[in-house]
Formats: sequence, C-alpha cells, structure tokens
Amino acid sequence: MKLYRVYGLNGCRMLLNDKTTKYKITKIDIVQDIVNNFGISILNTFDNVHTHSKKVFKKKFNNIRAQGIIIEFLADYDSKFDYNTVFNKEHCIVILDSITDPQNLGQIIRTCECAGVDSIVLPSNSSISITDTVLQISQGAFTNVKIYIEKNINRFIDKIKKYDFWIAGFENSISASNWFDIEMKGRICFVFGSEGKGIKSLTLKKCDYIGTIPMIGKINSLNVSASVSAILFERIRQIKTQ
Repeated sequence: MKLYRVYGLNGCRMLLNDKTTKYKITKIDIVQDIVNNFGISILNTFDNVHTHSKKVFKKKFNNIRAQGIIIEFLADYDSKFDYNTVFNKEHCIVILDSITDPQNLGQIIRTCECAGVDSIVLPSNSSISITDTVLQISQGAFTNVKIYIEKNINRFIDKIKKYDFWIAGFENSISASNWFDIEMKGRICFVFGSEGKGIKSLTLKKCDYIGTIPMIGKINSLNVSASVSAILFERIRQIKTQ
C-alpha cells in the first residue's frame, strides 16, 4: 500500500464516510471549528487526529486551500481487474491509454463517478499513476469508482471480450463513426487515448467500433477529459431512452 494525502471538505468527507476497507486513514489534521461539519464524530472514530486553530493550521500547511482539513491514508492502486465484479448487464469500463496529465485523470475519475462508470483501467506503463494531485482533483470521486492497473491493455481487452463486452475506441479519424451512432447500451468498454498520441495502434485494432466527435471549429481536438464526458453522457442518454 502507498501513502496518499487529500484535503478540502468534499474529498475528505467522501473518504471519511467510505464504508469499504479500501482505505486506511493514518492521520487527520483538522481545524477545531469544523470538526462537527462532517456528520460523524471524527475525534471518537479515528485515531491520530490533530486539531489546530485556524492560525496554526494555515502556518503548518503553508496556506494551501485545504478548507481546514487534511487526511493522510493508505491505499492500494496496483491491483488487477476483478472479473468477479462483472455482473451488471449495463456494466461500463473506461480504459485510459497513455494519459499523462494528472489534471486530466482526476477530472476523468470525477466524470466517471458522475456518469455511473463501474471501473477505470490504467496501463502500468506510459501513463500517469494515481497521485495526490489526481485524487485531489477527483473531489472524492475516487472512493466510488474502482480503479485497476493492467500491465497489458491488449490482453485485458481480449479477456474482457469473453464476458460479452463491446469495445469502442475514440479517435479523430476520417474512417470513424460519429459518436452518437455507436450503440452504447449493454456491457461496453470505452477506450480513450491522450490528445497527442491517441490510442496505440495495436489497441485500436482490438476495438469493435471506432468513434469520433466531429469538430467544426479551428481547433481539431477536445481535451481528453471533455471527450470522455461527452461519450459517457451520450451513453446515459441512450440507456434512459431505450
């Protein structure tokens, strides 16, 4: 397990209220005035809680915008995909290929949580790992979305297809289908690449569908987190209107 740190009311509240055993909270630094803002008794429930005055807290943590609370915790983000979790007929997986910006990854985790994605799969190489920055930007969404690390994404795709998943990759390509023409209901796995490199060619060949979001402006591509958002909420629209 690795030590992480998050701060701020939203992310910390999600972590403190998490009912699983995925996280082991090791230290809480909190301003005395906000102890009772969380709906649980932090002082009675958790060990190693340090309360501070606002002045001492700001000085101790160099005036970061922590909203009066910082939590350190242990978590394991090196686990491989758990195929025993694939039971929902609308199960949705997002594979992120070669995403290197922690801001993008954090925003994508947040979007995936809002859109009801079941799992996020990251490659162990050529991709940003889970960091404090990633978790912070997700605003606590990391507690509600399963995140897995796979050494070989292509092998993972081969195996997940055996569980009746369709694989849809999204690229800027003249031979790709419009994103809204792709069937997104049922068990589906979306693959997104980085803005610069896109999806690796071997991975793209594994996809059953290749979709694109047409651009009519002078900039020919969306930020990957914006693309993920568009696709995931199109999936929700299709499910809701079926």
